[in-house]
Parts: sequence; structure tokens; C-alpha cells
Amino acid sequence: MKHIIAILILVFNINFLQAFDLEVDILNNNYNPIPILIADFVTDKPSKDYYKVLKNNILYDLEQSGVFYPRFIKEDKLQFNNNFKLDEIDFSEYGYYPTTLVGSILYDEIKAIYIIKFMLIDNYTKEIKTSYGYDIKSINIEEDIVKISHDIANEVYKSILGIEGYFNTSLVYVGDNKLMLSDYSGRNKKELLSTQGKILGPVFSHNNRYVAYVDFINGHSTIYLYDFYFDKKIKIADFLGLSLSPRFSRKDKTLLFSIAYDGATNIFELNLANKKTKKLSNNYFINLPGGYSYDEEYIIFNSDRSGTPNIYVMTKDGKNVKRISKGEGSYYNPSFAPNNNIILFTKIVGGQFYIGVMTLDGKEKIITKDPFTESPSWFLDGRHVIYQYSYDVDQKNRLYSFYILDIISGHKQAIKPAINAFNPTTSNGFILNKKLRSKYAINNISENEVLQ
Repeated sequence: MKHIIAILILVFNINFLQAFDLEVDILNNNYNPIPILIADFVTDKPSKDYYKVLKNNILYDLEQSGVFYPRFIKEDKLQFNNNFKLDEIDFSEYGYYPTTLVGSILYDEIKAIYIIKFMLIDNYTKEIKTSYGYDIKSINIEEDIVKISHDIANEVYKSILGIEGYFNTSLVYVGDNKLMLSDYSGRNKKELLSTQGKILGPVFSHNNRYVAYVDFINGHSTIYLYDFYFDKKIKIADFLGLSLSPRFSRKDKTLLFSIAYDGATNIFELNLANKKTKKLSNNYFINLPGGYSYDEEYIIFNSDRSGTPNIYVMTKDGKNVKRISKGEGSYYNPSFAPNNNIILFTKIVGGQFYIGVMTLDGKEKIITKDPFTESPSWFLDGRHVIYQYSYDVDQKNRLYSFYILDIISGHKQAIKPAINAFNPTTSNGFILNKKLRSKYAINNISENEVLQ
């Protein structure tokens, strides 16, 4: 029983009680957000209300990221219509802004569709950095407008920084024994499923089709996959003992997890095609997987084999085990970044909770020390992370919620999806649910095409 309690503390801590150079100061208070002009979109009467949603979401995404400083401007010269003449615009009139976003949203009565177009302009060279068009039918238009606004903000992010944005990311988290879905900001919440047990440790597959999670009930745990496409759950691992900490490989062909049985907790790899398992660790310590490296050559994991929980790495065959963490305290929740081999982790020292990043040689940098922080998860850009935090509302109640943190600037964005929200996990873009799938067609367009 003591062994099981220790495992649950290791896995769930409080719930149960472009590569970045780490030589730079990740919490650089002198970081200056990138200025960007957002011109008022051209619109018509049927589109006005939808434009408000589109505009507000784009501004929210860019500003709350901590990366950009957007300025909204109404200017006739920047109206994206048939009179728009890029060569004649003097962008220096509007101050020091490297880029300008222009666009339109109009209703086509003949086709009964809304047409959204945008263009991101380099103000110095007057080159088009990116441009897209969207055709939307009236069915589910409110949902599609929100998705498109996130997609436009994502294109701005990618065009300027050269890395994938995270605004079109979905979140899955646990709330009141329910598996919940929202957009990255915690809005547009939907319940995926509920259980009589306790849902633990959800994680997205890399193709966004599945979420693996643990259903813990009556002292037994089972790993399930929730299938977004068919809106159903699939039992994937049900062994003697406790099945814990599922983690997909980068290509979604295998699933790492641990089995706690007979005083030992070891790591296994499950082939999702033939359901065969392979044991990767074999000892009487507590070993919990954190996931695969970017190139799938290494597996990061947590183990107490040194006497306290620390971070280790091994080759994908379970060999060449090496301890990575070198600092004081206990280390939990390690995971590799989606685009490099930087490691995200939780650390507890003297009752104080920290979240940090670490290189494979063990060099670490603490990025936040909010009270009772845990369950950090990377966003797709490898620059932003989401994590759970909690604090006492009064002597009887504790509030659980999330923060999004920019690990370069230190900018934090509070996310409040629900009271008692746990274990956030991020997708790699829009998910594949038939009901939630985007209804719009995206086409890259030229300056001439966008004005037609």
C-alpha cells in the first residue's frame, strides 16, 4: 500500500494529496513585445457581428501571448478592398511597426457563404509575408469564426517568428471526473465524457485523433483512448496492478506507460497495431515515463532509484540509462519539447513548487515558482507551456486553474476553464472530431486574388 501511495504522489502530486539557448535569461524582464498594426477589416452589414468576434479574438491571441504588441487602427488607405494600393501606402506614417495585417469579411448572397481574406505585409519591403482566404457556410458559423481568428493569429505568429503558433491548439483537461475540451484559452468548453472513477493524466496523440487517459476506480486503473473521430472510448491497457502515465510516440505507433505491481513500477511500451508489450525497465523502484524525444531516439522518465525522484533518460530500447537532473529537491513530470530536446519539469524543494526547463546535460533554468504548480505541458511552438496551479480560497476550499507561460519573456496568461480543473494537455492544432471539424476551406492567395 505504501508503494502505491508513493506512486500516486510521484505521478499526480497535489491532485492526489526552434530550440532555445538556455544561456539567455529566459525570464528576461527587458523583453520587448513585437509591435504590429492591425487594420480595420472591410465588412458589410451581414458580417458586422461576426467581424467583432474575429477582430477581438485576433487581438486577444496576439496580445495575450506576450510576444506581440498589437495596435488596432482605422485608416482608409488600409481598407482591404478594390481601392487598396499597397505601393502607395507610406507605413512610416503610423510609427515603428514592422508588419501590418489587413483583411475583409463579406457575405456572398448568391453562394450563401461568408468570405474572409487577410494579408500580412512587411512594412519596409512591402512584400506579402502570408495571405489566406476562407469560405464559410452559415452552418456553425460562430464556431468557425472563432477557429479562423485563431488560425489567422497563428499565421501571423508563424510568419514573423518562423515557428508554429499555438492559438489553434485545443486543450483537454480533467474537471469533476469529466474529460473536458476547450480552445487554448479555456473558452468554448465541451464535455467529452464522464466516469464514476477518477480520470488521470490525459495526453493527446500527435495526430490529434486520440487522447489517452487513466480511469482509476475502486483501486484499479485502466488506460483508455478517447477517439475524437468516432466520439467513443477504447480500452487499451488493462493489466494486473496499476497502469499509469500513458505517453504516445511522435508517430503514434507506440504508447509508453508504467505498471505498478508486486512492489515494482516499471515502464512498458505498447505497440498500438499488434497490442504487444515490451518491458523497458526492470527493477523495484518507481519508474514513470515522461515521453519520447523529438527524434524518438530517447525516452525521458522519472525514477526514485537514487533515493529521491529524479529525471533520467534512456535509449528507446531501454538501455544506456543516464541520470539528467543534478539539483536539490524532487523532480517530476519530465517531457521533451515538441521541436527540440529541451526538457520541461516540475520540481519541489523545501515545500516550494517550481517549473523549469533543462538540457540533456542537466543544465536547468527555473521559469516559475507559483504556489502549488504542477502538470506542465508544452504548446506546439516549444516556447509556451501550460501548467496547473492552485491556491486556498479559504480554510475549506482550494481553487485549481491554469497558467500559460512564455518561457522567453516570462509573460503569464491566466486561464480559468473551470473550478477544479486538472492535468491540462495540448493538441497539435485543430482536432479531428467530425462534429468539431473545421467547415472552411483554406487557400493561399496572391494580392490580386485577394482583391477580387
